[in-house]
Amino acid sequence: AFDIAAFKVDALSADTLAAVIEVTPLFTGDVPVLGLSRSTRERFKIRNLDKDRTFVNWAHSYPQNIEVRVVMTYIAAQPPSNAATGSVSLEMNHSMILLPEQPMQARMWDERVGFFRVRQAGEADRLLHRSDDPREVAPLPQAGCGGLERRIRRSRV
Repeated sequence: AFDIAAFKVDALSADTLAAVIEVTPLFTGDVPVLGLSRSTRERFKIRNLDKDRTFVNWAHSYPQNIEVRVVMTYIAAQPPSNAATGSVSLEMNHSMILLPEQPMQARMWDERVGFFRVRQAGEADRLLHRSDDPREVAPLPQAGCGGLERRIRRSRV
């Protein structure tokens, strides 16, 4: 596991089992793991996130997960359309799921599942993951390795 951000606890429940934290800056800030990929930033010559035009559209919490929808606007030198705007706007959904106490077994790639892989890894991740089978989905790296495994759900429009 790796840390994305640390938060100050604003309030605790009487039994201290629940905490209130302010997470808006996590979703409206330019946090690389939650925003555009490096290749997309390079392709459109993204300079920075426009914080005045970035906002949380909605957030829903459930017993085992949270869903947050954010409208993000980036300042870009070469936007994909309408260059006069000098920006790229998109709506991004973040799903955060409570993982089980006991780590799950690594999953083999299966085209029937409907996910595709995007792998962002450093050399330490390649050393930790020694499988020669390109279909294997590597487990998340050890703390401090800086890698990330994303699974992105394909949807039909």
